Amino acid sequence: MKTEIISRVRIKPSSPTPPHLRHYKLSLLDQLAPPFYVPIVLFYSANADHQHHRSGSSSTDHKSQQLQSSLSKTLTRFYPLAGRIKDHLVDCNDEGIDYSEACASIHLSDFLLLPKLELILNQFLPLDAYNTMYSEQAPLAAVQVSYFKCGGMTIGVCVAHKIADGSTVAMFLNSWAAAFHNKSGSGEEEAIIVPWLSSASVFPPKDLPVISLSGLTMNQKVVTRRFLFDAPKIAALRTQLIMKNGRTDNHPTRVEAVTALIWKYAKNIKRVKSRSKGVSLATHVVNLRKRMTPMAKIPENSFGNLWCSVAAEATTDESEEAELNSLASQIKMAIRKIDCVYVKRLQSEADSLTGLNCLREVGNNMKINRATDKDEMEVYRFSSWCRLPFYEADFVEWGKPVWVSTSSVPLKNIVILMSTRDGAGIEAWVTLAEEDMNELLANKELLMFIVP
Repeated sequence: MKTEIISRVRIKPSSPTPPHLRHYKLSLLDQLAPPFYVPIVLFYSANADHQHHRSGSSSTDHKSQQLQSSLSKTLTRFYPLAGRIKDHLVDCNDEGIDYSEACASIHLSDFLLLPKLELILNQFLPLDAYNTMYSEQAPLAAVQVSYFKCGGMTIGVCVAHKIADGSTVAMFLNSWAAAFHNKSGSGEEEAIIVPWLSSASVFPPKDLPVISLSGLTMNQKVVTRRFLFDAPKIAALRTQLIMKNGRTDNHPTRVEAVTALIWKYAKNIKRVKSRSKGVSLATHVVNLRKRMTPMAKIPENSFGNLWCSVAAEATTDESEEAELNSLASQIKMAIRKIDCVYVKRLQSEADSLTGLNCLREVGNNMKINRATDKDEMEVYRFSSWCRLPFYEADFVEWGKPVWVSTSSVPLKNIVILMSTRDGAGIEAWVTLAEEDMNELLANKELLMFIVP
């Protein structure tokens, strides 16, 4: 399969950014974000109500114009995306974002029968999210719209992680979809999401040393595989954990259960290879927006990075039967530490050394980096996008996405969890060293929980 780029343009905000908003400050949490782009691809089938429009090139041109004009209007609200990073701020100069359109040589249904993950990176995204480093001249976001022969399309988006997390990207896409709906004149106008752009007032930036990416060596020989856990499989896994736990106040969520399962079998590969009881850590990203109280004054529509990382440490002297339950419990306890008290403490002390230490203590990042550098422990980094509303991005003529994906990652021991279309299952995008992945795929106990 090949996609052919048919146009490239620069999309700028439909209205100029006012002078008093010219400089958007990065928050402390933005400063701590990795220097990559956040990649996401939304797949849309041809809407049956609009099938008769497929054959006309004029109709395609009209849709393209609507997509571009609604994106331009959306950038007026999300104006930092159209700027350029300079030091600890974004110069909101309305330079715009890169926008390209492509034609795919096949039908969408043919691709979705057996998606090839490498094609997502090579064909449907506007740039290589993990190998494109942004600079003062580089756009902070890029979009590629790809049209299929059947009338379906994909929207591939990459946004600089330095100014946006997964929640921000989902909010941006839904705002764009609402603007497109209003442009199309399909029924009543939808309310367009307006982002809250003041996170730096809560987490002021600091003069920080260069953030270490220990344990995240690029260009390793790694493999990404997508594991599907449907609702019945997850229910069976959670039931197994609940029965062994015995406590009614400690039931694992579906994300915690799947995390524990993958962590268990991934770390056991290393234990067997080394023939030792080496330490294994699992880190998990926690969305701070979900940990707020009314007093915290950080709204759900906050723009930027509002997350922190927690760490759970594996014990290796337990029986095989007790191990999975122990891992799930440790993950839950680590996540529970990020509560409204923690967030309030972080907010009140964000301009002090204590605040910075507060960021580090739960994730135990300094310990992780030192141990990883010395090869003393294996770290598995999990991130859940399961509650993010990517599947709600309704572009009217195509409806809501039939599938949402991220891309393969050139870093080992990375796991991204995403909801399935029905919201009940989980897709795990797992990246391991090639040899480790081969062993994981041969594990019959793990495969029992994965949909073939």
